[in-house]
Amino acid sequence: MSCLTLIVARDEEGQVTLKSPGVGYWRGAPAVGRVLTDGEVAGVLSTLGRDQELLVPKGVQGVIVEAPSSRDDGAVAFGDALMVLGDAGVELGNAESSGTEATPEGGALVFRSNSSGRFYLRPAPDKPAFIAEGDEIEEGQTIFLLEVMKTFSRVAYGGEGLPARAKVVRIVPVDGEDLEAGQVVLEVEAVP
Repeated sequence: MSCLTLIVARDEEGQVTLKSPGVGYWRGAPAVGRVLTDGEVAGVLSTLGRDQELLVPKGVQGVIVEAPSSRDDGAVAFGDALMVLGDAGVELGNAESSGTEATPEGGALVFRSNSSGRFYLRPAPDKPAFIAEGDEIEEGQTIFLLEVMKTFSRVAYGGEGLPARAKVVRIVPVDGEDLEAGQVVLEVEAVP
């Protein structure tokens, strides 16, 4: 079974909230009062028939003091608050992750999908692609659509470690292909 890392958010008071890194159905949620430590499994997210374990991010630990209410059927959206950690909830390192950080892959900067779903390079079959190899793109620009449970979301370029302007070196998935959360979508290089 593959894994996804929960997203970390900290409010002004330092309270840590763990959020969903994808869309789907959350099962096996830990109970309020349970102590969580980094690397521990905090349930399973089922998306498009695939189960992925949800891991507590590196450097995060604490006792669950609140489990924000979600739908009775366990359906969650990307970024939904799943649990809040109490006083013992401390972030020991930089654990916040959107899934779109630049991570070297053979020396190249890459843009990764932040969620599982079906990849579409164009807004409609008869429309031009959002981007092509060799194009220059900038932060906030729509680069593809992601379909999850019959809902289409525009995905914009940007993320930690990625340059504000970049050249598309390679588009990895094929139009209409299913993506996993964290899968490489684009290889880019910085534009001076």
